[in-house]
Order: sequence, then C-alpha cells, then structure tokens
Amino acid sequence: MITTKNSQEGGERVKTVKVAETITSYERYLQALYQRQECGEWTENIRREMQQAFFDALKSKKPLNEEMSLELLQAFRETLGGVKAELFTPHKNRGHRESTFAKDYKEDAVVYLIAVEKELIDDPKPIKTVAKAFQIHERTVKVWREKYDESAGEQLSSIQRAGMISPKTIIILLNSAGCQYRKLVPKRAKPY
Repeated sequence: MITTKNSQEGGERVKTVKVAETITSYERYLQALYQRQECGEWTENIRREMQQAFFDALKSKKPLNEEMSLELLQAFRETLGGVKAELFTPHKNRGHRESTFAKDYKEDAVVYLIAVEKELIDDPKPIKTVAKAFQIHERTVKVWREKYDESAGEQLSSIQRAGMISPKTIIILLNSAGCQYRKLVPKRAKPY
C-alpha cells in the first residue's frame, strides 16, 4: 500500500511517499518460527503463517532457504513415520465459502485455456475439458477466463521463464487443480 501526503514547506510543495513494507516468505517463516518457540506449541495462527510462508516460497520458484528446507524435511519425516505433522495440518477456513486457494485453482484452469490458445496444447474443446476437470458448467469456465485472464497469463509466462513448461505439466496442473477444487468448494451446480 502506498500513501502520499502533500505539504507546503517554504512555498514549495513536498510530496512524502510512505510505502508499506512487504515481508519475504523467509521473514514470514522466521516470524512464525519465533512465535512457535515463544509459545512452545503450534497455534492456529502460527500454523497458518508457517504454511503461507512455505506456499509463497514455493510459488516464487526460488530455492528454499536451508532452514525452511530442514523444516519441510522434518514434516515429511513425521508424515512418513505415521506421525501427524503440524505443518501439514489444514487450518480452519475463517468462515469463507471457498478455500483461500480456490482462486489459485481457477487460475490454473485459465492457464490451461491460455496454453491451448498459444497452441502449447492441442485440445479442440478446452472449455469443455476444464468444465469436466472441475465438474462445473462451461459458462462458469468462461467467467473465470475473463476474470483471471491477466493473472493466469502472468503465471504461464512465469512457468515458461522457469523452463518448467510442457503440455504434460499443464495437463497435470489442470487435473490436480480440478481435483482439489472439487474437494474444497461446495457443490452448487450440476456438472458440465
């Protein structure tokens, strides 16, 4: 958030710009880690902040910091050992109808549509493919296309720059997003 303030000093107009600080995923992780150490347990807020830090770090496609890698390794060790890993425990949805990740899943659907438009994937009926993967109406897919076009286009460009693009990857992303969306979003419409 940027705020500006105009003032008069000696007949001149001075513009002061105050920029709100944004924290990196690693800083968010450290803050949550410190809070966890202070209270000696995982609270709902600490878990949410820790998960958001990992989500942001992984979404940035940059290598994880060593401390975060070790934390993730420990969580997987616990899970593989049959112990409930607090890091992977889902948190409550704060009363929203949709998961906070529903937007990401919708963007993944639009990434698929854009990939078809750019001829990265050969699909004569991409809207129907997306509707089937998400079990939604085709008109809903069209609404998503309009709403998430810009952010999904940026996501596809980011994936291309990272060299992680392949038709198979995009199809897997679509099907995975559709599966997660169906699990998290209440059913409101008859499928495609």
